[in-house]
Amino acid sequence: MKSTNLDLKNNFDQWLSYFPKALDQVVEAYDMTEVIEKAGAVTASRLATILGLQPKTLDVFCRALVASGRLAKSGLSYTINSKAPSDHSTNSDTESPNSKQVESLSQRIMTVLKGGSSGLTVDQQDITSMWKQGNISPKVANSFTKVMHEQIQDVADLITTHEGFQTIESLTDLGAGSCAFGMALKRRHPHITVSCADLPTVCAAAWPYLKSSAMNDNITLLPLNFFEDTWPKDTCLHFGNILHDWSEPELSFLIEKAYSSLPSGGKLWITEALLTPDSCAPATVVYFDLLMHINHGSQQFTQNHLTELVVGAGFKNLEKMTEAGYYSLLMAIK
Repeated sequence: MKSTNLDLKNNFDQWLSYFPKALDQVVEAYDMTEVIEKAGAVTASRLATILGLQPKTLDVFCRALVASGRLAKSGLSYTINSKAPSDHSTNSDTESPNSKQVESLSQRIMTVLKGGSSGLTVDQQDITSMWKQGNISPKVANSFTKVMHEQIQDVADLITTHEGFQTIESLTDLGAGSCAFGMALKRRHPHITVSCADLPTVCAAAWPYLKSSAMNDNITLLPLNFFEDTWPKDTCLHFGNILHDWSEPELSFLIEKAYSSLPSGGKLWITEALLTPDSCAPATVVYFDLLMHINHGSQQFTQNHLTELVVGAGFKNLEKMTEAGYYSLLMAIK
């Protein structure tokens, strides 16, 4: 049975359901409720000065508190939400299934709030830098590919039903991982020539997924580092759950490279979980935004933010085409 939009949202909500408890632990560690009540309406910058914390990270954190119901936001200022839900913590002596996740996340948030680094590492090396340089081992590639396949395959199945794909002839998926999107696209639209591009070790990790789905003869794997190597010439390119991994300099580079790689009239497709215009909802996507910030120094996007980046690179206006759970499919034309 195919997943519905509600199914996909429920799955995503469950994945990050431990976030409110971790947020509460950080609030308690810094006595934030008392500080904000005393200060009244306060900006993240002012609160950061009072607490001696990093302003940017604190703003991301405060938006997560708005999403969880602890704070309210008006303009740039935050106040205590008088209708805040009850404390998310538990007084039970029994360790809950996600208590270790809660403790780990709260400690990582506090590390970044204090100006430290809490990014993902492998053998004490920063995973984001390793990914950019293409230095991903087969073990890491297999692990990440498995996690991302489980997270995105149902989204891909639903989002590729969009009728806009019926009129395209070929597409290259950049940062394709397990090829979940490419396989879903090929199943739905057999006429499309599909290529999946990723680092060599990731392409090797994707092969079993293609083979088990009998797609190994229908999709072309393209081993490349999209920061360093030349991209294939195609009429359509797709970034699926990729742009949120990178901060502004890398984002601009990737989108500008997409523009230069496409012919006039070529299409750039983007799949991302979007924030509302105020960046304070949906709650699960705001938590995801905080997770990306502490993992990679990156972010989730509002549609306006993505539009600024895409139009700034030369594309025509970025249009939302459809949704799958919290994810949106967007498209821009060169």
